Amino acid sequence: MQTIIFAGVFTVIAVATWVWFQTPSTAMRAAHGYARKVDLALEGEAGERVAERFAHRERAGAVGAVLGIWLAVLAIALGPGLAHEYSSYGVIGVVMGFFAGHAAGYGVVAWRESLRPAPDGARLARASTPTVEDYVAPHERRGAWVAAGVSVLTAVGVVAVHAGGVMDLGPVPWGAVVFAVLVPPLAVVLEEVAARRLVEQRQVAASTLELAWDDALRARTLRDLVTVPLVVGVFGPIGLLGIVGDGLEGGWPANPAVGLVGGLFMVLLGALAVTAMISIALDPQGHVRRRLWPVREDGVRR
Repeated sequence: MQTIIFAGVFTVIAVATWVWFQTPSTAMRAAHGYARKVDLALEGEAGERVAERFAHRERAGAVGAVLGIWLAVLAIALGPGLAHEYSSYGVIGVVMGFFAGHAAGYGVVAWRESLRPAPDGARLARASTPTVEDYVAPHERRGAWVAAGVSVLTAVGVVAVHAGGVMDLGPVPWGAVVFAVLVPPLAVVLEEVAARRLVEQRQVAASTLELAWDDALRARTLRDLVTVPLVVGVFGPIGLLGIVGDGLEGGWPANPAVGLVGGLFMVLLGALAVTAMISIALDPQGHVRRRLWPVREDGVRR
């Protein structure tokens, strides 16, 4: 029941986003907010086109999020007994489905835009070919790999403690262990492949400003994609430790395993909070502007 409630809440949020971006004035305000973050001009007919592209992504992301949420609910309902035995952790599956579906919606729009016909007249060409590193800040890309590594190490540690008899962790939730070992690294690999394929697609622009905005929107899509392995890598070990902790009997210090699992759980949550604050301070949204448009050219700066 808890999983269904959370799925309903996230669905309402996604539907509200879809409705919100149906209004052109709302889309323009949101686009102006993003323009201030990436320091790009947004005016005239070009600004209206950017606002529509911006809104199209948000609407597609909302639809993808709804599909991702309910596919996750279906997988939980039809999956092995682990999801039913620890039903409170079905919420994690809903969150993962939300972010994965949202990223998929963004990606579909970006891919379709890369296939649109070239405009009549001159088409702007770049002097160099951008890479994924130009669009996504290094700490976000590396953070996905670090999160996957922490997930694997946590699962291996749980199995090692159980096998060595160092502490009594109770029955090992093997389904959660397998998930923590396999899914986060797989999510990173799939995201890297998808990101590279997207960056390889052509860009259609007739002006410097239009190309700069295409880069900004592409960066927004790629950052949405990298969020998926980050979320999976974070919730993998947190979910595993939570399930193991729920199965422990007694308390600390009588049962040292309670202190160990609880301590690791709090350390991971604390690391997540600190990492999020550091990421915000590093301004990842402005990364694409600094990498690809460092010179404040006329017609590009807001």
